Amino acid sequence: MFCGNGGGKCAGLADVEIIVPSNNGARVQEAHELLLHTVIEEIEANL
Repeated sequence: MFCGNGGGKCAGLADVEIIVPSNNGARVQEAHELLLHTVIEEIEANL
């Protein structure tokens, strides 16, 4: 699960959590976008 702002009500619900330590919504979204692109690149590289 991707979250920001400490995870809020979602914190602790998922097996894997990536929580961006920011209260700024735009920064949290930017970090999630970067992380998702990185994960996809790794998956594609290993196909």
